[in-house]
Amino acid sequence: MASSSKALKELLPALNILVFVGALTPALLHAQPASGKRSLSIASRHALIIGVGEYMNSTVPSLKGIQHDMDSATRMAESMSIPKENIRYVRDLDATSTRIEQEINELVKRTQPGDRVFLYYSGHGTRWYDEALKKDGCVEALLPSDSKPLTNQRMAALLKPISDKTDKLFVFYDACHSGGVVDKPLTTRSFTGSAFAKLTPKYSPAGVPSFCATPANLRTRSFTDQASKQGALPQNIVEVSSSRQDEISFDDETGGGLATQAWRDCMLSDAEDIDNSGAISVDEIAACAQGKIDKRFANNAQYAAPHITIGGNRAFIPNLFASNSVAQASTDGQSAAPIVQVSANTQTTASAAPAVKPPASAALDDIYAQRDARRKVSINLRNSALRIGKDNLDFSVTSSHDGYVYLIMLGSDDKSYYLLFPNELDQDNAISAGQTLKLPRKKWQITAQGPAGTDRMLAVVAESPRDLSLLGNAKEGPFITTLTDPKGRANLQWLTGTSVNQGDADCSNGGRQRGLSIATKCSNAFGAAVADIIEK
Repeated sequence: MASSSKALKELLPALNILVFVGALTPALLHAQPASGKRSLSIASRHALIIGVGEYMNSTVPSLKGIQHDMDSATRMAESMSIPKENIRYVRDLDATSTRIEQEINELVKRTQPGDRVFLYYSGHGTRWYDEALKKDGCVEALLPSDSKPLTNQRMAALLKPISDKTDKLFVFYDACHSGGVVDKPLTTRSFTGSAFAKLTPKYSPAGVPSFCATPANLRTRSFTDQASKQGALPQNIVEVSSSRQDEISFDDETGGGLATQAWRDCMLSDAEDIDNSGAISVDEIAACAQGKIDKRFANNAQYAAPHITIGGNRAFIPNLFASNSVAQASTDGQSAAPIVQVSANTQTTASAAPAVKPPASAALDDIYAQRDARRKVSINLRNSALRIGKDNLDFSVTSSHDGYVYLIMLGSDDKSYYLLFPNELDQDNAISAGQTLKLPRKKWQITAQGPAGTDRMLAVVAESPRDLSLLGNAKEGPFITTLTDPKGRANLQWLTGTSVNQGDADCSNGGRQRGLSIATKCSNAFGAAVADIIEK
């Protein structure tokens, strides 16, 4: 690319551009790099933690590890920057079907557009006959303390008002829907803690018709499936389940649910940023957790390891920087990046495979995956194919929401990022809902300079300001150049997903109702779109 700025010709070896929207003031362009702690409390994040270890029906086996699960889920919620005041708990005999529904309805009232919600459930799962399905009407359900099941369809209906508003709804179920080993706890070797642990299957047949007690009669209706049928956007929902629908999940009375233990440890410290994108995704946490579960069952001649399953947005990043720093590539250059294998429904099972994307490209993909799908963004190219040395880049951005535009370019080397807009020549980056913003402006034109190939443009639209100081002060002409090392990629991830106002009391103090003006001021949400450009 060439431009009205002399430095641009060297700066732009290819047209790989990232556009996102957030507020900017001239002072931000010259601010010092941020050095504050990133594990903030974010008032727009909420959690409901449900643990059912004791049941009114004496025939339902108790789960002694629930006390540990409540603590583990709390630690996970706090790692997601959820204020303690925004975490609600329902446990044991209090966790009736009515009380759980009441707590979800209260959560609806507390949630503003663009918020994030974490729902955790640990307890027995079951199968239930749904008369509406008539033939083969056995479906998955959670079992509250009064043994009145909450089916996935019912849970989807309860959570729909939340999923209609939230930027992300993250649901974690540590329960199972497979019978067959439910008469009494099993004694098995523990790979953590004591030499032996008592494991209890997290399934109860209480009140379940006999023909629903075998996997063959199971009608797969995961929460993700049901939520999608009711209008929820899969991009905005993440569902993690402790096992497949025909597998057994276990409660360990010395440490809690096996899946919860593994997920907690990976989410808080052990998971690796395998693709070096600068952040750790649900896929990467799941790959780590599955490895821990597999190890625990490696010498078990009676039972194979259950498999963590994921529905919805597998690329969701629940806690950007709570886990270890990004992993270094192995000596042979082949890191193990997480993939998924399709199972019987829309959920998928965690596994691993060699990485194929360069780290900078993976970082761009991660940013795109965090978008709020309700925020519609489009990129309109005047020409999708540009002649090298002749044609100028000419495009426009539109957004369904008000915002402010930033333009970041990913170089053709798949390593280098540049903040092209706003810049020292042009800082008017506001956009209104429905407005067409034409770029570049006359102050800074860019001409295709090759090399030949296909470039990528990603448009992201954020509702509130972003802190550009995280990109540092290094410049090429009027444009900020960002770091290309793991820290730089992490800074770029943080920049796109975090409001510049996040440290303000209005944005960090939970436990109270927030008006729409505060929600907008503190919003971390953004929309996104992608376009390809050919240079020839």
